[in-house]
Amino acid sequence: SEAVRGEGAYLRNHAGERFMPRYSSQEELAPRDVVARAILSEMIDEQTDCQYLDLRHLPADKVYARFPTIAGICRQNGLDLATDLLPIAPAAHYCMGGVMVDTFGHTTVPNLYAVGEVACTGVHGANRLASNSLLEGLVYGIRIADQLVASNREKIDRCGQTLQRMTSLIAYDDQPGDTKNPSSGRASKYSKGQIERQLRELMWKYVSLVRNREGLLTARREIRLMQQDLGFALAQKTIEIANMLQVAELVVAAALERCESRGSHWRLDYQHQNEKLAKKHYAFYHLHSDRYESVDKEVVPHV
Repeated sequence: SEAVRGEGAYLRNHAGERFMPRYSSQEELAPRDVVARAILSEMIDEQTDCQYLDLRHLPADKVYARFPTIAGICRQNGLDLATDLLPIAPAAHYCMGGVMVDTFGHTTVPNLYAVGEVACTGVHGANRLASNSLLEGLVYGIRIADQLVASNREKIDRCGQTLQRMTSLIAYDDQPGDTKNPSSGRASKYSKGQIERQLRELMWKYVSLVRNREGLLTARREIRLMQQDLGFALAQKTIEIANMLQVAELVVAAALERCESRGSHWRLDYQHQNEKLAKKHYAFYHLHSDRYESVDKEVVPHV
């Protein structure tokens, strides 16, 4: 939990050094993308699979009371939260993009609302804020509920029109690369589980903490090959993996489009912010789907 760092925990490498002061004047309280890249850098330098979280300098009773769930997980794995060095490593667990909505949860599809981690509201900016997802779900859930029970239809329509702001809408060709020999309905030579593992490994290798154009293009090519292998016929067991592949491809597309580094999006080939892209957001619609072509070019006010 990021809250452990906020409580005063230190990050140490295998030499026992508290390394964050070398990476940021904010030390362990630096933004999560800075901390994650620092941990990864230390792992690469030491050729290890983890670094360490250290709470040994904090009062043990306070640590146990503040983090009972984490303390319990540590005990299950033979570790003591207050007295042991805890192995840690960066991990992907949240998508800051999602279904495009306005401040009342409206999507571009009439009468369809999105809330929670599936929605792209903009409240996180370029970097997810700790615990913000809980507040986001609560606030937007209430706002959507209020909209659904509202009797003033004009008010609902007027709110929905605020959708058309501040985001560049990009037509996206989401058809698998080689359409000369489509797999159309044939059985995949890989199981669903195998494709999921391949996708996770691919995204971690090329689209995680450090990105560049060459790696992103490799990821896009491999994702499209997996889409081909999966086939176009969506049986129940393949719908989830098809959606995972589509989301992964859109993450890659957005990363290729944004030629700068900002927040959790850090490109080795564009290591600085481009001020022309400040408050600029990207949304994608299907190139081969007429129902999306009527959407204007400016979308979503971000709160």
